[in-house]
Amino acid sequence: MLIFILIFLILIFIISFILSFILSFIILLVLIFSFILLLILLIFILIFILIFILIFLILILFFLLVFIFSFVIIFILIFLIFIISFLLVFILILLREQREANACTERQEWWERRSRLDLRMQSLIQSLDSEVLGCWRGLLLPRDPGNSVLDEPELAQLLRELRECGWERPEPALLRALLAGLCPADVRPLAAALCPARPLRARLLLDEALERRREEPEAGAGSLVLLLDRHLQRLPWESSGTLRNLPVPGSVLSRGLDPQSAFYVLNPQRDLGGTEERFRAWFQRWDPEI
Repeated sequence: MLIFILIFLILIFIISFILSFILSFIILLVLIFSFILLLILLIFILIFILIFILIFLILILFFLLVFIFSFVIIFILIFLIFIISFLLVFILILLREQREANACTERQEWWERRSRLDLRMQSLIQSLDSEVLGCWRGLLLPRDPGNSVLDEPELAQLLRELRECGWERPEPALLRALLAGLCPADVRPLAAALCPARPLRARLLLDEALERRREEPEAGAGSLVLLLDRHLQRLPWESSGTLRNLPVPGSVLSRGLDPQSAFYVLNPQRDLGGTEERFRAWFQRWDPEI
């Protein structure tokens, strides 16, 4: 009897041990699974935080680029306005000194003043051509669309190569206009502005296009009509190096202006007799009643 009781106790002990072992193993598995879930949750939280930080940084970078771009545009506009204002003030000073020189009765002093005024006017014209017009001078040059520096396949290839150099949205018409009036001194800043990724490669491409333009025979320049306001008309646009050789057709006045709403002022100070005689006949041919 004691033996059976002992055997029974041993079996109960073994079964209890096995059950406790199984229960401990299950608890361990639950703990491991909970740890894995917690780890996965932490990873997702970290990923979400990183995505949020990345989006926040992208937005900050975007607004910063927009601010910098707007600041650069505003700075360029202010710089151009400053240059044009400076040129306008400079031309007013030259006109005043010209009136003072015309009133001078001493012949030698008159010629000395006139020579100084001519040198300053030449400097003004050079600044107008290089600082104000710059590489965009080709936009003012009248060109025949059918007579381009590059034919269509060459232009398309140049556009592709400039796009590879960093020009994001190349325009064929803009490239034609730039090549029409571009000079070697403008190639470097233009290449750096249009193609910031590979400016040296873009510079070589534009130099090759300029070489090809020099090899082509010069075509007819056509004519240009400038419609300027009362401030810009004081600047000697027609005397700039870009526009000096362009003819202005006289018939444009009769076709483009209404004689009933227009007038002209000829020699208001009565000090340019020869000029008055030459231009009076021209204006009278335009409209004899004026």
